[in-house]
Amino acid sequence: MYLGLVIMVLSCSGSGDSYPPPGGAPSIRFQNYVELGPGEATSISVLLTIRRPEDPTSVSYKVFRARKVAEYSPWKGGVPYEKLSMPPGLDISINPSDFVAYPKKTYKSTMEIKTSPKLPEGEYQLFLEVSFNDERWPGSGWITVNVK
Repeated sequence: MYLGLVIMVLSCSGSGDSYPPPGGAPSIRFQNYVELGPGEATSISVLLTIRRPEDPTSVSYKVFRARKVAEYSPWKGGVPYEKLSMPPGLDISINPSDFVAYPKKTYKSTMEIKTSPKLPEGEYQLFLEVSFNDERWPGSGWITVNVK
């Protein structure tokens, strides 16, 4: 089993009133590449840090299979993906996926990735979407699962 590098994504600044989200400019860290064989499983830690002291923030994670799109504008409500159906034999979960985050703390969630012996080999692109107070955060990111 191969585990790829860990990435860090910071919030973007822009003209939207909701960025950075309440609770301060957060940072999120997680592996962006995992290699598994059919019938194997692994877990990825997702670490979210809220930096500035403000009010508690409702956090929600969603993980789904997606395809990158060439052009989009996060400031005009666009998203960097087109959602795809999850293939049979690829199971993804994240826990906790919904929680309240308080300032100056780091929170750990665990993403479980399981493959069945019948899952076809290949690369599967997943998108970890992060929302603060029900608004999608541009600090969300991609994870590649390579089944060999």
